[in-house]
Amino acid sequence: MEAVDPNSIREYSTSGRHQECLKACQQLLQSEPASPLPWKYAGKSLLSLGQFEKAQQCLAKAHQIDNQDPEVVKDIGNIFNALKNDAEAIRLYKVALSIDQNYAPAINNLGLIAKRQGDLFAAQQLVKRACDLDQSFAPYHMNLGIIYKDLGNLDQAFAYTLKSIELKADNPDAHLNLGGIYKDLGNLDQALASTLKSLELNSYNPTAHMNLGSIYKDLGNLDQALASTLKSLELNPDNPDAHMNLGTIYKDIGSLDKALASTLQSLELKPNNPTAYMNLGGIYKDLGNLDQALASTLQSLELKPNNPTAHMNLGGIYKDLGNLDQALASTLKSLELKPDNPDVHMNLGSIYKDLGNLDQALASTLQSLELKPDNPDAHMNLGSIYKDLGNLDQALASTLQSLELKPDNPDAHMNLGSICKDLGNLDQALASTLKSLQLKPNNPTAHMNLGGIYKDLGNLDQALASTLKSLELKPDNPIAQMNLGGIYKDLDNLDQALAPTLKSLELKPNNPTAHMNLGSIYKDLGNLDQALASTLKSLELKPDNPDAHMNLGSIYKDLSNLDQALASTLQSLELKPDNPDAHMNLGSIYKDLGNLDQALASTLQSLELKPNNPTAHMNLGGIYKDLGNLDQALASTLKSLELKPDNPDVHMNLGSIYKDLGNLDQALASTLKSLELKPDNPDTHMNLGSIYKDLGNLDQALASTLKSLELKPDNPDAHMNLGSVYKNLGNLDQALASTVKSLELKPDNPDTHLNLGSIYKDLGNLDQAVASTLKSIELKPDNPTAHMHLGMTYEVLNKLDLALCSYTNSANYNKEFFEEDCLTSLVSSALILLQLNKIDCAKTTLREAIAQAKQKRNYPKKSSLTNEIHNSGFISYLEKLIPEVPALDNHIKSQILHLGESHCLAFTNQKIKIEGKDFAIKPSLIKGAKAFHLTENSKSLSHIISFTKRVEANIEMYKYIFLSFGEIDCRADEGIVTYCKKTEKKIEHVAMITADSYFEWTANVLSKCIKKLVYFGVPAPQKIDPHSRSIALDDKRRLRAIRTFNDSLMKKCAESGILFADIFTITKDEDGFNNNEWMIDRIHLHPKVLPVIVEKLKLS
Repeated sequence: MEAVDPNSIREYSTSGRHQECLKACQQLLQSEPASPLPWKYAGKSLLSLGQFEKAQQCLAKAHQIDNQDPEVVKDIGNIFNALKNDAEAIRLYKVALSIDQNYAPAINNLGLIAKRQGDLFAAQQLVKRACDLDQSFAPYHMNLGIIYKDLGNLDQAFAYTLKSIELKADNPDAHLNLGGIYKDLGNLDQALASTLKSLELNSYNPTAHMNLGSIYKDLGNLDQALASTLKSLELNPDNPDAHMNLGTIYKDIGSLDKALASTLQSLELKPNNPTAYMNLGGIYKDLGNLDQALASTLQSLELKPNNPTAHMNLGGIYKDLGNLDQALASTLKSLELKPDNPDVHMNLGSIYKDLGNLDQALASTLQSLELKPDNPDAHMNLGSIYKDLGNLDQALASTLQSLELKPDNPDAHMNLGSICKDLGNLDQALASTLKSLQLKPNNPTAHMNLGGIYKDLGNLDQALASTLKSLELKPDNPIAQMNLGGIYKDLDNLDQALAPTLKSLELKPNNPTAHMNLGSIYKDLGNLDQALASTLKSLELKPDNPDAHMNLGSIYKDLSNLDQALASTLQSLELKPDNPDAHMNLGSIYKDLGNLDQALASTLQSLELKPNNPTAHMNLGGIYKDLGNLDQALASTLKSLELKPDNPDVHMNLGSIYKDLGNLDQALASTLKSLELKPDNPDTHMNLGSIYKDLGNLDQALASTLKSLELKPDNPDAHMNLGSVYKNLGNLDQALASTVKSLELKPDNPDTHLNLGSIYKDLGNLDQAVASTLKSIELKPDNPTAHMHLGMTYEVLNKLDLALCSYTNSANYNKEFFEEDCLTSLVSSALILLQLNKIDCAKTTLREAIAQAKQKRNYPKKSSLTNEIHNSGFISYLEKLIPEVPALDNHIKSQILHLGESHCLAFTNQKIKIEGKDFAIKPSLIKGAKAFHLTENSKSLSHIISFTKRVEANIEMYKYIFLSFGEIDCRADEGIVTYCKKTEKKIEHVAMITADSYFEWTANVLSKCIKKLVYFGVPAPQKIDPHSRSIALDDKRRLRAIRTFNDSLMKKCAESGILFADIFTITKDEDGFNNNEWMIDRIHLHPKVLPVIVEKLKLS
């Protein structure tokens, strides 16, 4: 007999030729019965063939002959692993590892058992160790990728699966897994390509066909999804997951009976599958069987309590059942489990809308769209919310956007019709509602809406027919019953009107509109007592309904109770000032009372009777100005001047209105015109001084204000303005004296106390600054500017919690008016929240600031251009930076303090490893601080105090103290370059003095921890025109300033043995300008540069 080559046996086993392997092993055993090799490989082949008992006998014999071969013990473990006997398999794998502690196959298999048992963390550690021990074995990498995918770490899953394919390109399972990862990442095209590749390598894999169907489903290709899933079931008819997927595809196709059958089949095969129960609930919901839907979804949650999708679905079912409290609770639970699910935010918005909480509804729906911008249903819901909020333009835009994304959505067309109706565009409303019914003919709500449109068009017969059709489809709809009553009322059929209105209230007893309509019907019937009772009931349910107040006034008038009639009608106008019917009713009531002198109403009535009265127009302008309606104020005041051009008071008022509108040139011209007509008017001189101040002409401002006080010495407002002018001139002692004089004359003026606080702040007397600002707030609690200034003072004192509270108050008071102070307070709040490591709150506040920045542009600007630029700059910076800020590891207690202006935020929460220990970087921001503020002779006491406060407590706890000041000094539009232009001093000299003085003062203040200091240099500058090949003169000046500043600071650090971070060298190109490799924007560093800085500093 020919001798058997052991290598042949190994080759047969490796290549899967198991029968040949067994035959060769038998032959070898005849000549070498004591050799472990034939027993071992016979056992391997028998194991692969599923003959576990024989495999165990052969492998046990091999182990008996050679008990130092870990592979044999591992293979015995594999038998028990295949039999799901985890305990015995684990024991045997550990025996294998006792032979060779680094035996990767046993470690890998232990990891796979841990995965099967649900311990993904242990699985990851074990399989990762196997990968590290044998980096060339593709299955380990593939297994690790699967574990990372289950852990939700898709980036690592992706990396290890790609490595597996790199090692073994023709492994169909690895390509299949890669497709699954791409699908979870939302990259469906790549998911499709990888899954098709898997099937190219193994076309008979039912799982791959099933996954392919799921991908096609997500791509919206339902025919292909159906075909692939059916192919999977052809190959493996008893796969419960494939039956479940088939059910979801049938559901999306609209074949609910088949969807139900497939999902029930899945549960028959796998009775405790929570996902299948959840899907079953969704199908029952679509079938209108809400009780079964509820039962199935609850069963799903019993099996898998923390499934966010099931909680979301449960909320939807409860909503359809009318149980909104439960719907809200379930949906909030879903968000708790998966905060960034756009569908859940959308559903939450819908629930809040039904609960009448429109602000929350709006916020949730906007959050949904932020997460998934192209969701047509969310845009549709947003339109519906805006409609209920009375913002019809936004409602229209959102609904049109929804239809652009999903043109054949009948609900969106119906909503569009309703919005067009409210906008008064009845033809378009009719067309949209008819389109909705064309797509969905039996929608009772659309028929009801159609009736409302026909009613407004005056086509009462069609209105009646449409509303009756709606009630035929849904007889117990209280809104349709109410509308029917309204149509019958317009048809003068009051008895018929009464019956459906009462039916509506029987179905929905607390509908305020139905009670109001009932009152109107009773009034027309002459039953005033019932009319009064019904209308009062309506107002009890909805106290702020202007139409109900107007109707109540009309009923009281008919009852001859004119005082109550007047009160109700005034209340109606307060809630809805432009209601022509309410104004008409009010005129009638005032006529009956004989009182024609009321402010706005009387003035408007006067102008209706006598349109060309210049004084009435002037007074009306004053009223509109006090109401904050500056456009109308301007129009009325200009109308007054058109009628009487030489009225000095009107010119003065016009100047004041232009000033509030931010049109200072026109304000100046009008005020000067007033003084030309009436030269000695002290109020006009005072106004002129205020305008000059806003224009930056402080000498003229001072002269005009002093002239006003010459004419009227005891005018407290003029003294207050004088103090403000002196403050801007830098004469703080005079500013203090003038402001104190103003308070002596008018002690309870909140604006003067606020100004006094600002002066004390600049003088460095922060306790007095806080006290004065608090006094201002005590006198005028809702003054947003005072709260903002209080926040600024607390920020200087490093009392960030108090500062945050003040800024929050300022922003809340400001929201209604969209002024710059609101934006400043929101930006300041976001900056503080970032420093306090409240990253999510910072994100929320930043989103609010961005929304505020967009809205405020539609309103008059009262802020300086500088303040707007600063806010815009910080918003732009934070939008880019905050997504880069990591959550702070709880285990990292050691910190590095980063003091500075905005550059200190760049490395917020970033981690540095020093001497094997992790340190987190904590920012501490001193807004607007320049290097030349931090010197021995600095006039900026607030910056000096701010710096001192930040380093006086617990400074010894920090490993290092980073200092980032100087960038502002070297900008083209402020600091050294601007100063040298004005004074004609040499840039190099000023930059050197600035750097030296800054270093000497800060190093002295921080002398106790001098060895901890790291001074950061200024980054290389951006060119003013990055597209220009030539270098502008200002670019050259700025570059000289930065080079000199950095060189001087570096030299000082070197002389003192202090670390210097040479940011300029890292960020410069060959010309010395920024290489744009390390910047997050045109000014600030990107967090990714930190490792480079650390390496160059040799901190680690």
